[in-house]
Amino acid sequence: MASLEITVRKVGDAYKTDVVDGKQGASSTSPARAAERLAEHLWGVTDLDTARRIGPRDPKRPFVTRWRITDAALRKGDNHV
Repeated sequence: MASLEITVRKVGDAYKTDVVDGKQGASSTSPARAAERLAEHLWGVTDLDTARRIGPRDPKRPFVTRWRITDAALRKGDNHV
């Protein structure tokens, strides 16, 4: 299973991920959705197990969170996009 650890930052009114292979996830609703969108761009599918926050929030950096995204949905053969 492929997995990546990424950072999601709040920029203005949007949450944006790190750029991976020239692709970036973004969402206006949540950092989890931004992480899921990056996984969709990379692997084409996502499900409820695609993104998990890792580590506690840093009170000194409240607009930055760390996430692990995986290609688990692709391996299961799910097509939830």
